Amino acid sequence: SHLLLHDDNILLLLFVQTRNRPSTRNSQKTLRNAHKNTVHVDQQGRPITKKQLLDPFLIPNFAGFSVATFLPGQTMMPEHEHESMHEIFFVLEGTGTFRIDGTDHKLEPGMMLHIAPKEKHGIWVPEEEEVALRMAVCGVTVGDL
Repeated sequence: SHLLLHDDNILLLLFVQTRNRPSTRNSQKTLRNAHKNTVHVDQQGRPITKKQLLDPFLIPNFAGFSVATFLPGQTMMPEHEHESMHEIFFVLEGTGTFRIDGTDHKLEPGMMLHIAPKEKHGIWVPEEEEVALRMAVCGVTVGDL
């Protein structure tokens, strides 16, 4: 089941664990590629940007670390699910709504949401919001890759 937390210190733990790893060839490659943008497209064809801070699967089973930005009125619907991935969202700025297995959850800055494998989920930011929704996003796969 999903987990919804509100704690300003959670994101710091993610950064500390990544920064305190010994330097390797992969981590050097990651630093060179930091802040590379990737794009998803919403239902209206508008880009939802993801600033990729850690490339997917440079660390086994870790599906990357990024900052996603949803503009007011943007959606990532219909709901979708991941077979073997846990997703974690930490709201940095703005507000948005997550639908998880048919239940809506409003998220605001400082809140964290965990979505377990096979939980159907979608995201949207109401048109009337004045600020974009910015979230730190990471995922971890379970089982064989």
